[in-house]
Amino acid sequence: MNPVRTERSNAVYRGPTVDIGDAWVERATVKLPSGPVNVVYMDWLPKPEELELIRTGAVVRLGIWGMEPIPPVSMQIRDDLKIVALEPPEIAED
Repeated sequence: MNPVRTERSNAVYRGPTVDIGDAWVERATVKLPSGPVNVVYMDWLPKPEELELIRTGAVVRLGIWGMEPIPPVSMQIRDDLKIVALEPPEIAED
């Protein structure tokens, strides 16, 4: 899967090292009964071969590295987000 920029992307998460790329994200606040919660969404577009695997029963796996206990996470299928860019963000010059 490749991370993509949607019309709701409003920030860039910079990879901390050269082998970890930058990615567009949406920073948002979600209102819950217990109060507002800050959320970061990263949108991904499966490759055609991955879509075929999913169609035939493969699972989508979420990995959370180095996190104990596991923080709250979500995973959704969205068909209401318009992709505006497939390439990663420009690397910022310091």
